[in-house]
Amino acid sequence: MHGHFLRVIADVGFEKLMRSPGKTVAYWVRWFCLPPAVFAVFMFLGLALQFLNTFAHVWFEPAGGFILALVWVLSAHFIAPDRKPVASAIAFGVGAMFAWKLIAHSYYPENYPQAYQPTHIPILVTIAGGFLGVAVSMTIEMMKRKPNQASDATSEPAPGAASSSHQG
Repeated sequence: MHGHFLRVIADVGFEKLMRSPGKTVAYWVRWFCLPPAVFAVFMFLGLALQFLNTFAHVWFEPAGGFILALVWVLSAHFIAPDRKPVASAIAFGVGAMFAWKLIAHSYYPENYPQAYQPTHIPILVTIAGGFLGVAVSMTIEMMKRKPNQASDATSEPAPGAASSSHQG
């Protein structure tokens, strides 16, 4: 009996959700697929970077962390159907917690003079990559909403408008 009741509520809620004004099914699919898609991009890129690191021999945690955090946040921006800066900021917060668990307690690699000593460089560089991603996301959205002011500055003044060179 409880299963039928929950199914009816779920069906009514889902139908009401899908009939939101101006929102298509594709809109909601993009929101529901956002977390797994961002994670899939993270995993694919992480594996690719790890493979490339076998040839480059760089300290992976800071370099890979920066790139992964940047791509994590920007993939949330590009997948989200709207409210892209908010989606990017939430992805940044979730990613920062995820990164903290993974690399907060890092050590210098053995080929550094401070080998095996603890450091916060990887987490700080990773956070910087995520922060850059949020800044890029916000900049993209501001540029979309901002009218083209370059053409306004070079255009002729409106007829009848006072000009400072003709005053006198």
